Formats: sequence, C-alpha cells, structure tokens
Amino acid sequence: MVIPTPSPKKNHYQLSTSEALKSAPKIFKETCEIDWSKTAKQVYDFVRGLSPYPGAWTTLVTPDGKETVLKIFKTRKTDKAGQGQGTVSVDGKALYVSASDRMLEIAELQLAGKKRMTARDFLNGMKQIENSRVK
Repeated sequence: MVIPTPSPKKNHYQLSTSEALKSAPKIFKETCEIDWSKTAKQVYDFVRGLSPYPGAWTTLVTPDGKETVLKIFKTRKTDKAGQGQGTVSVDGKALYVSASDRMLEIAELQLAGKKRMTARDFLNGMKQIENSRVK
C-alpha cells in the first residue's frame, strides 16, 4: 500500500511496511498464445499487453492443413458479429478473425521467418487465406 507523506518534494511516496513487494510472474512462450474462445475485448487487450515484445501468437491453419505460427502485434475492435471462433475472413484488404463474441481486425502481424507487416501486405502475398482458421 502506498501512502502519500507530506514532504517539500512533489510526488514523494513511501511504501507501507505492512505489505511486501511482489515480483511480476515470468512470461513464457506458452502464456503468449492467443485463446480465441475469449471475448474480442479480452483478446484485444491481450495483444496490446504483449506487443511488441514478446508478442502474442497463434497458429494459422490453411485449407490444405498446413500450420504456420503467426505473431499478432496490433488489432482493432469491430462491431461485426463473429462467425465461429477462430474463423478467418477477408473483407477487401482487411483481415478479420472471429473471437467468441465478435470479429477482430488484424492490423499488424508477422509470419514465422518473415518481417513484421501490415495485414494489407500479408493479404497481397497470401491469396488462399479465406477458408483458413486460427487455433
């Protein structure tokens, strides 16, 4: 508990002796995986909290069954209704992934072994992404 103490210095705070300081839990790769069964707001906050390092990630499964790790750095909340959790859809040059309640727009991402890029650049290179899923 932090207790303000009167002092000639501004913003001088002193820790109460009744509480011990605790260190933050360590972040591992497994804890950075996105759980698409959560709400869009929870996924949005999760990605924001882990960007840029260590970065939230998910596995992209293409229609032919190929799995690729996909790091997601920036998302945007939308009002579009979800189409089943983990469903990937494309609308023009925007990439959307469905969380448990609604869609999230993916703004910046990185394929394994590639550079960080915008979703528009990603869609220019990946033509058959429409029927893909994330898990």
